[in-house]
Amino acid sequence: MNQAQTMVFVDLVGSTTAFEAVGNAQVADVVTKVTQWIDRVVGAHGGRTVKFLGDGVLAQFGDGGQAIEAAVFLQQNHTDRLRKWPEALRIGLKVGLATGPVVEVAGDAFGDAVNLASRLSDMAGEHGIWASE
Repeated sequence: MNQAQTMVFVDLVGSTTAFEAVGNAQVADVVTKVTQWIDRVVGAHGGRTVKFLGDGVLAQFGDGGQAIEAAVFLQQNHTDRLRKWPEALRIGLKVGLATGPVVEVAGDAFGDAVNLASRLSDMAGEHGIWASE
């Protein structure tokens, strides 16, 4: 398959600092819960999680509008949730979206859109969403 898809890369911000401040078990539990929640949000918005990357999630959407809705939902709801968490565990999100041809191999996704979504996520910064045209 080499069709246009919207790729969404969600990366957790501050997990390394949290590991240093709080400890492995507690932060690993938080990271796991957050990435599993991201997976559920992706599915609820018509996307699929391609893979988990430590403290990041790569997702794929056939509909760019649904990808944007999912990204906004993630940021708004996660920001609200963070207010209730201990300071040391306030791990934010940064999100990058890019649309373009994607090649799927054994359930994984490859292509410029995947790479661009990752780069845009890096540039978005905590609580940000950056998207390609």
